[in-house]
Amino acid sequence: MGVRFFKNIFSKYASWKNRQFIKILTRADPEKMVSYGEKLLMKAFHRAAARMPAYRDILLKRGVDARRIKSFEDFKKLVPIITKGDIFPNYGLRQLCIDGRLDLMKIVSTSSGTSDTSDTFSFGIFTDQGHSKTAQLGDAVFDYAAETSTKKTFILNCNPMGVQLPFNMPHANTCVNTDMALAIYEKVRGEFEQAIFLGEIHFIKKLLEDGIDRGVDW
Repeated sequence: MGVRFFKNIFSKYASWKNRQFIKILTRADPEKMVSYGEKLLMKAFHRAAARMPAYRDILLKRGVDARRIKSFEDFKKLVPIITKGDIFPNYGLRQLCIDGRLDLMKIVSTSSGTSDTSDTFSFGIFTDQGHSKTAQLGDAVFDYAAETSTKKTFILNCNPMGVQLPFNMPHANTCVNTDMALAIYEKVRGEFEQAIFLGEIHFIKKLLEDGIDRGVDW
């Protein structure tokens, strides 16, 4: 009973935070938002330059002294553009973690493929805190678009190549499998107020057509 009580309290608090976040975004001055984003970027840059072994080594080899990067203009002029090929073939997992700490790693999020001549797959490393914050942002975006804090929602993630998106709502990762997505949808649609399909537009078109063939009344 106690656990259920605290879960309800947390859920209501999370919904309230989503609404406050949306209110701030929709009322914010665009120029102030850009300025705030630049400050966050500078903070992230200095954090990575000081605490991520791989990035610190890349900057050293490119002759970049992070201490000289004091403004967003400095960042645009002096910080080098890097690619997957600069990172993943050359550094181990520990070197890609803040402070080289694998114990903080929670999830490795893979990319959907390669994008350079090195045929190197990339991935992102999430800590528990980072994953939680990203999920909160995802929840807020869905709440803004589809009022998910007030409507019981189930998400079917049909993105290709196993691409997963972090959020806290009930969901299924079906990849590009219309049979699986439709089978799950047919089970959950009577239990939720709305279902949200995420996917590439041509796949969603096929999903809708396959659903019609199966007798789904969209």
